[in-house]
Amino acid sequence: MKNTVSLSIKILFLLSSVNVSAQLKYRAQILKYNQSKIENTSNFVFKGEKSVLIESDNQWTCTKIESGTTSKGLNVSHTFKLAKGASTATGVAVGFSFENWTTDNYVVIPSAVYNGNRFEVFKYSYPPLFKKEDYKVDMPTVITDIPRLNNRAGESRIDLNTGDMSTPAIGIYFPKQKKGIWILTEQATNLGNSVLSFVENENRTKAQFMISAPCVREQKYGMTRLSPSGETGANWKAGDATTIKTKIFTFENVNSPGDLMTCFLSIRKKTESSTRVEQIPFSAAFKLMEDQENNEWWDEKNNLYSFGGEGWNMKFQLGWGLYGNLFFDFNWGTKIDRSLFQELQSCDYRKPGEKRILLFLWKRKRMVQRLLFETIPR
Repeated sequence: MKNTVSLSIKILFLLSSVNVSAQLKYRAQILKYNQSKIENTSNFVFKGEKSVLIESDNQWTCTKIESGTTSKGLNVSHTFKLAKGASTATGVAVGFSFENWTTDNYVVIPSAVYNGNRFEVFKYSYPPLFKKEDYKVDMPTVITDIPRLNNRAGESRIDLNTGDMSTPAIGIYFPKQKKGIWILTEQATNLGNSVLSFVENENRTKAQFMISAPCVREQKYGMTRLSPSGETGANWKAGDATTIKTKIFTFENVNSPGDLMTCFLSIRKKTESSTRVEQIPFSAAFKLMEDQENNEWWDEKNNLYSFGGEGWNMKFQLGWGLYGNLFFDFNWGTKIDRSLFQELQSCDYRKPGEKRILLFLWKRKRMVQRLLFETIPR
């Protein structure tokens, strides 16, 4: 068992040995919140495997367990305990500081953040349709108001609930040194889901990544917009404890973001496990979905599938209404003949182009079915 001071040195040495551009510093913290913002941070100072922190009338302890190496996976767990006192609106965290940071570094959080989501932003309400003036030949990548690192001046911060991503992890590709790092954690502690936060300083020369429990985000995402989360820390009493586990990997010869993701595929299940649960057959699940489509989403008055209601957005949504619902029943449903031709009829008076598209799909129904059911391995 090594103490946390040696842990910090060990990580620094291993990262240095593979020439990772950003020097990594590692710490354990107590966070005090004012609503959803961190009001005060207290750092544990280790002189062994256990550290004691006195905060007002409270006594906190943090016990660290370490095993492995970053090349094969460095396992580190921190168990935080309130030994004496009581503390409200409080969280615990494990943080990583990156010195000599640059925006050239590629930050990825699986299924949630790619290249830090550092793109142009259109803060449009749902559905976020382009306006006439938005169209251009050299259109850059555009996103809605989602958690992101800023591609302009100003605050640059990402807060994500661990349930917002496919795997609770962060990866960073250092292109100048052709190295990479992945930091994985568990989705939840006994306090519920955690939060992954990544913050850059104003001039983008330093960055910090933090895993905190419970989940307290300054802002949360919902329907194309960020808004105040309304979250805050937990209320602790003497004896309460929680553990944050991390697994750290470093990689050499990483030549692209794609290489970083390839590294991820080999380690993504190293911190979590799952058990397959057989609940109902796919055919039975499909029947439930088909019945909902035909009984709840079929608009008899207008002869089309919709989302209910009379507003235009309930009748047709790009990527959702009409074709999305139709394609579902068209390829798998049992009542498709009636509904298809009703929909063809409804398209007649709305948009002539729609009839041509639907006829095209109808004529190729067998081809689509063969592609989906006979050529794809099961």
